[in-house]
Amino acid sequence: MDLDLREIIGEFRLRLRGVIHVGAHLGQEAAAYRACGIERQLWIEPQPDIFARLCAMLPSDERVTAVNVACGESAGVATMHVLSGNEGMSNSLLEPELHLRKWPEFRPGATIEVAVKRLDDVVEERKLSAAEFNLICVDTQGFELPVLRGATRQLSHADALVCEVSAVELYKGGTRVEELDVFLHERGFLRVKTRWASGCVGDALYVRRGLLPVLTRARVAVFGGQGHRASRRAMREMRAAGALDGRA
Repeated sequence: MDLDLREIIGEFRLRLRGVIHVGAHLGQEAAAYRACGIERQLWIEPQPDIFARLCAMLPSDERVTAVNVACGESAGVATMHVLSGNEGMSNSLLEPELHLRKWPEFRPGATIEVAVKRLDDVVEERKLSAAEFNLICVDTQGFELPVLRGATRQLSHADALVCEVSAVELYKGGTRVEELDVFLHERGFLRVKTRWASGCVGDALYVRRGLLPVLTRARVAVFGGQGHRASRRAMREMRAAGALDGRA
């Protein structure tokens, strides 16, 4: 996570009861969640080998649950594209395209078949209380919008989301930040803070509109949230590489 969780909790006065983290990888954020008092955790990771390592690293605690599945708009089976070079952090249910040009050190490898379920169904099947999880984190390499489309019930209980965002289509059909903005705005959330760790890729915080002061809502409506736009230099580089097809 590129955003400082403790900082955003204080800045936006969030009272977080539990977190659902889709695209868990090795649970790198677990210590930060615990430090912020978020003991109720649901970790979702589809890659079997990574999932085994995740389970070994998570604490033995009845409040912490890990599920070996991918999340999407509907249930089924999907192909995961495996990239070499960073322990599976760039693997995606979408085929890499611009990603291979921006980070040529990560090369295509094998593909694996993974089970896919709607996030709402995962919560229900595990007999978890949706209301206990009011923070959702999604880090799924361009697959963020399908994940959230399968989480409409869970979104109704969320106060905040932290999502990986991209200003360009790094994977074929991948979610672009403006698409995520529209989807979440229609469901009552505003993007209030973005940290572009890689120029045109980063993490964004969305907060339920009703939890924000009136002046903050007005400022975001007019100017966008903090760090709203991606790096101009990064976007120029992408355009020069022919990646944006004339789009901003």
